Amino acid sequence: MSAQTNNVLAILILVVGLAVLVTSALFDNFACALIGGAACTAAIGLYVPAIATPSLMTVSMLVALAIAEVGLFWMAGDVADSGLVRDYSPGYASITGLGQSPNPGHHQVRMTDENGQVVYDVTYSIGQDGFRVTPGTSEDGGRVNFYGCSILYGEGVKDDETLPYFVSTATSDAGQRVAVKNFAASGFGVHQAVKILRVGEARQGDVNVLLTVPWHASRSACIHDWTVGAPRFQRSAGGELEEAGVCPARAPPLPLDIPVLRHSKIYQTVANALATDRPIMDEDIELYLALVSEMSQLSKARGQWFVVGFLPADERYFADTQYSNERIRQSLVKQADAVIDLGLEGAEAAPSTQYPLHELDGHPNRLANQVRAT
Repeated sequence: MSAQTNNVLAILILVVGLAVLVTSALFDNFACALIGGAACTAAIGLYVPAIATPSLMTVSMLVALAIAEVGLFWMAGDVADSGLVRDYSPGYASITGLGQSPNPGHHQVRMTDENGQVVYDVTYSIGQDGFRVTPGTSEDGGRVNFYGCSILYGEGVKDDETLPYFVSTATSDAGQRVAVKNFAASGFGVHQAVKILRVGEARQGDVNVLLTVPWHASRSACIHDWTVGAPRFQRSAGGELEEAGVCPARAPPLPLDIPVLRHSKIYQTVANALATDRPIMDEDIELYLALVSEMSQLSKARGQWFVVGFLPADERYFADTQYSNERIRQSLVKQADAVIDLGLEGAEAAPSTQYPLHELDGHPNRLANQVRAT
């Protein structure tokens, strides 16, 4: 072919490649991004013969990755948690003194399934203090502080569909005016609750409510990579609870803020390979229970009631320990003024199909929060 023909062909391939790249960005499809990149690279190599060889090598690599991406997609099609992707608006969270925490503002959060169907598309309202806003809560009367993880925070539900919101409306309907404060956040555990209780606004209030699941012990033990920056506690030789800095980073962070990568099976495989989680051990659960005890002591010292909402974990979680759901529950009963079983038809790990957000996402939906509140 003549040089002119090569140039025309290169331009056509480049246009097609760019169109494919735009499509990949619109639909968060990593395989399309690879194919579009391969087409653009091929066009450049065709237009500039001097770099034809390295261009061909790059195209071959990108095509191989695209084939691998498609192959992993089909192989992972029946994996329970591989089909859902959660996208947060830019600037949603940052690492603070509590670890990974939401930033003040209104943030859109969207989850789609493996077919691109929307599971939920909601907005989280975060106050200037970094905690989720509960609309319509009374400023008169008593106050209830809530502590916990994404279950209490309200992952996937609107501001007026969280458990604290329904507690507020339930007490109002009963003729009592109660203010509620939601100190929970996704990924939080009892260690963040203790940190919050020790300083600031949490000193106010009449009741402290902790919603907890035994697997919070993994979080306070800094086992998960995503606990980086969270407050770290340890028990001294005398058994006293003391702060010990923050949870360290355990693996090089991946660019999680690129949506197309979060949808990639190759990316997910690499991220899982970098995970450094270890099994839970007796000392981890003992630390977790010591943190709950600290919450109890701080509450009682301030004249506040301490209530625990308990959700059981899958018993397999305790495989390498001497603990069980019942043993932990008995310990909580000794520490709290009241322990409430918040299970909905069996263990939290396997809720009824009418209560979770999605069959592959066990976070409680609006109905589950409403039932638990009442």
